[in-house]
Amino acid sequence: MAFQNPEAFYLLFILIPLLFVLWKGRLKTIQVISAFKGEPANKFYHIAKTMLALMLVTSLVMITARPYSQLKKTADFLFLVDISRSMQARKSCSQPSYLDRAKIVMKDVVSDIPEARFGIVVYERLAFPITQLTFDHAYLDTVIEQGIFDGLIFDRTATQLGKALSTITHKKQNLPEHYQNLKYIILLTDGNLKGDYQRNMEETISKLAQHELKVVPVGIGNLEPTAIPIKENGKCVDKFIVKEDTLITIPLKSETLQFIASSTNGQYFGEGETENLVSYLRDNALEDTFIDSGISQRQRNDVSWIFMVISSLALFGYIFLDSNLSIKFTKSK
Repeated sequence: MAFQNPEAFYLLFILIPLLFVLWKGRLKTIQVISAFKGEPANKFYHIAKTMLALMLVTSLVMITARPYSQLKKTADFLFLVDISRSMQARKSCSQPSYLDRAKIVMKDVVSDIPEARFGIVVYERLAFPITQLTFDHAYLDTVIEQGIFDGLIFDRTATQLGKALSTITHKKQNLPEHYQNLKYIILLTDGNLKGDYQRNMEETISKLAQHELKVVPVGIGNLEPTAIPIKENGKCVDKFIVKEDTLITIPLKSETLQFIASSTNGQYFGEGETENLVSYLRDNALEDTFIDSGISQRQRNDVSWIFMVISSLALFGYIFLDSNLSIKFTKSK
């Protein structure tokens, strides 16, 4: 536990006059009870009252000091999400699309690595970030659920993964204050790349190595070719895209993603291997965070509520003791 305002502890000097006031109050109480021939409070009452008063004041000072807890390790991860038309493939409208399944993986990873910072970049023909790197996981969940969908970009069929990865290397090079700690890109796609993707990505892979970026592909899709349903009035219907009298189908191309993983010193995972993916990221990416680093300052969790509970209990106990003393004094009288 650490404190955002440690100078607040100077307020603890108030305990000295407080103890003096309590001591004087005790003497005065004994004098009054003796004058009326009442039964004086026992020693436990005065000790308990003093301890509760000290707990109350100390807890209030602790709250003023703004205590917080801080995880000792962290990492930056960037989701790179394919939102091209192929990611709308599914067997029927009642089933989740490839993109919907990718969102489930993203939510699980964010939930299982609470100490990490995540950002999201989507791509089709172009690539652009829809969040910065952030520790606000509730915000990330909202963006994943409501901010990622098919059709964010005009041309949904010209998928350019190489350009998307190059965009990330460009950001790391030109925005070091935001991306200098980024080492892992979590790629979520079905792996459907056109043409000679190995040759087309040679320059990109070289840039990734230069900037120490590893790609961890997660294969989203079915091994058997899966069709893409069309939409009528904005709603999915069980009619499928046909081009030149041929049904368009999308298989999962895991061999493509395995090539990308091995070429960038990453590792490939299937969408059903989320636990293994999380273990891999935790084991390889999490690093020690220093208390004064910019990242750690945004990773703090306020724990003032603990001392609010303690102060409330101390106040209740203090009032309870006084009420009991009043009853005892009345009966004695």
